Amino acid sequence: GEEGVREEREARRKAATVRAQVVQCLAETEALHAAIALHRSDAECQDPSDDAYLERMGRDGEWAGEPELMASAERYNCRITVYAVSPGGLAEISYLPLKFSQADSGG
Repeated sequence: GEEGVREEREARRKAATVRAQVVQCLAETEALHAAIALHRSDAECQDPSDDAYLERMGRDGEWAGEPELMASAERYNCRITVYAVSPGGLAEISYLPLKFSQADSGG
């Protein structure tokens, strides 16, 4: 009923806030720009800036990928672990805030 509609509206509002914060983190964090370059569409590759990619990722309903997971870990200062089924079995991929990623890699 009406309560469900309110809850849905609130969930969408919160999701939009998170999306905006993650896209802002992508835009402001120079170290994440290389990841963006790898995930641009063909049309977005024509634009030397990241603006077209960031505009697309800011839209509701757009699927997030590796750059957004990296930015989420950075923005919320947390580890994000993704499990995926691969031909070799279960793969585990972790994304850490840059300060931890760089310490692990010696950078």
